[in-house]
Amino acid sequence: MVRYTVKQARNLRGLSQSQVAQMLGISRLTYRRYENNPEFMTLKMARSFSNVLDIPLDNIIFFNNNSTFGRHNKIC
Repeated sequence: MVRYTVKQARNLRGLSQSQVAQMLGISRLTYRRYENNPEFMTLKMARSFSNVLDIPLDNIIFFNNNSTFGRHNKIC
């Protein structure tokens, strides 16, 4: 399975940040924040993003290498 970051998925479709933001009904600044920190994207927004780009949700990576999620917190 091929997986894409949020930015790679957008680029794969040849869309600008502004175009995707408009399609999602959010500001470009908000979209840019999601692209830089995808772990903050809600599940509802992630589904919308997946639908807009016509890429399965499971094929999009919604975290980045700088994320601290899971590094310091353990689920017991």
